[in-house]
Amino acid sequence: MRRPFQPLVLAVVALAAIGLGSLGWLAREGTTRLSGAGGGRSLLDLLEEVSQPPRSPQPADPPARPAPPPPPHQRWRSPLQASCRAVDGQSRARRTARASRQRTPPERNRL
Repeated sequence: MRRPFQPLVLAVVALAAIGLGSLGWLAREGTTRLSGAGGGRSLLDLLEEVSQPPRSPQPADPPARPAPPPPPHQRWRSPLQASCRAVDGQSRARRTARASRQRTPPERNRL
């Protein structure tokens, strides 16, 4: 084979392979439609079936008893609380006073 025709031959072979593959795919689709093996249901049929209420009512489950309350537990405390203590009593008193004045939407405090 001469070099100038090599890209042309490769392109023709690639197009032939794609064409034969497409033809096979179309032939398979046609045979499944003719035989009815494709399910035979359209998307609209499936959507209508899903949107309709069930034909027979489901048996009602017996009423469940309420969940038990959670077990008693101690109040959570941060493990870092000891390292965050105020250095002096005045600073601690000031922060405690600001925390007690906080409203439901918190205010911004200048530090």
